Amino acid sequence: MKRTLSLLYVALLLVPTARLFAGEPEGSGRPKPALRLDRGICIDRQLRSIPPGPGMRVCRDDLRLIKRMGFEFVKLLFNPAVFQSADGIDSSHVGYLDQLLDSAAAEKLPVVACIHPEDDFKRRVLGNAADFERFFGFMQALSRHIAGRWTPGQVAFQLMTEPYGTSPNPADWNHWNRLQRRLWRAVRGQMPGHTLILSGDRIGSIEGLDNIQPVEDENAMYCFTFYEPHLFTFQGGTWRSDILPGLGNLPYPSSGKLLAELPRYLESVPEPSRAAAARQIDEYARERWDRSRLAARIDKAVGWRRRHGGRPKLWCAEFGCYQAAVSPADRCRYLLDMRTVLEERGIGWAYWSYSETFSVMTSGRPPFGPASAQTPDKAVLKVLLPDK
Repeated sequence: MKRTLSLLYVALLLVPTARLFAGEPEGSGRPKPALRLDRGICIDRQLRSIPPGPGMRVCRDDLRLIKRMGFEFVKLLFNPAVFQSADGIDSSHVGYLDQLLDSAAAEKLPVVACIHPEDDFKRRVLGNAADFERFFGFMQALSRHIAGRWTPGQVAFQLMTEPYGTSPNPADWNHWNRLQRRLWRAVRGQMPGHTLILSGDRIGSIEGLDNIQPVEDENAMYCFTFYEPHLFTFQGGTWRSDILPGLGNLPYPSSGKLLAELPRYLESVPEPSRAAAARQIDEYARERWDRSRLAARIDKAVGWRRRHGGRPKLWCAEFGCYQAAVSPADRCRYLLDMRTVLEERGIGWAYWSYSETFSVMTSGRPPFGPASAQTPDKAVLKVLLPDK
């Protein structure tokens, strides 16, 4: 009887693990991270003040809607400039963070608490030693605060989104590999059981991983953001001042066939920018962006993991497609390809974003509006969460 139970136990151990760990080599014997982060969504609310400005407040109804849609966790952005005071936490502001994480815990919705600095803060902290030391103290205090209130099963901690502006010289004080290791040691000392999320530099790109030597931490993941090809996923984006605001209806997948309609794609591009737009559209067409090309790009991250013994777990911290100027069918084709490429490689993801831009809501809903005014886009949810 004991032998039968032992064999059954061994058999259960050999059953392949679920989605996030499908890419792990058999017999690796690695412990799972404290939190599974397979299929989640980001709430894009840039806090510049406490209390939050109009449209920037995240409410419990938002968290409930995210859970009803079928997402397994939510990534919440925290602007450190709002919560930092010298080298510690601003006690008068941290209550908003507490309220958000308490609400998610009450809804049994795990959270990735993401340090999401704005550009000026990021440049200053990563380019000035004194400012970094104050930020270092803040990160120690914040991680201690989080660890004292929420369990490893409730919260994971992303140390910084899309770092850039650090030195390319590994010997310099602000090479990202050196800075991130310092932050990791400090945070891990306060959060021994929580999942920590680290990244490469170069705006958190896949190429930025090449500058990183992964830490010895089985409960850490390395993330990247991915919006390639930008000409497709950002087309119509008014946050840019180049050719993108004038582009629309570029198809996915791309091929040389779209060049036959080049004049139509250039109609809304200002005359001075049309030559540049034509060159970029030609490049997009000839590069033949499709599922296989997306897979080749993601495989660069997988190759980095393989070069380090298959040890670092990978996580896609953001991906998405702007909805204003793209065909809904092409958008869904792109999102389906991205999701399946990631999951086939055992890479969990957080979609960008909830009800803001790149939304999973239908057109016509008020961006940043209340959950009661949002209507989930069934076609988008079907490709992101096919089994819900």
